[in-house]
Amino acid sequence: MNEKHIPWIVGATGIVSLLVGILLTLQTSHSLKGMEVGKGKVISSVLIGGGKSRGQRIDVHFESKEGKVYRITDTVPSFVEIPDIGQQVEVLYQPGQPQQAQVKNTLVQWFYPIFFSGMGLFLLASSALFFVLFSKLFPPKKALDIG
Repeated sequence: MNEKHIPWIVGATGIVSLLVGILLTLQTSHSLKGMEVGKGKVISSVLIGGGKSRGQRIDVHFESKEGKVYRITDTVPSFVEIPDIGQQVEVLYQPGQPQQAQVKNTLVQWFYPIFFSGMGLFLLASSALFFVLFSKLFPPKKALDIG
């Protein structure tokens, strides 16, 4: 492998990352389609994990659209705002499965689609830049005219 392969490798990686980002975006938007939004209240919160993988396990009571009260447990990563006990939160649930509700958090739901799409665009732009730089640094060799 020589330096002229680098832009192609970076570009191919960018395309794959962008495709993964698009697939994750479609999957996330499909999974959120048809979900109901309910209001709940945090009733308990426990710190879990250690180091960089810390988070909070929270218990939430919420009322479904049908008027039934459910208790769910969800995990909130440490890089987002952790709700306090007694704080009202929004929960998302499929109409037929309110017992599988989750605390609504846009950052958590859209993190991977945004990350992979952004990384793909960055790598594609880098690949284009590498093509320009490498064409200036390593111009094509001219054939010798023998004759």
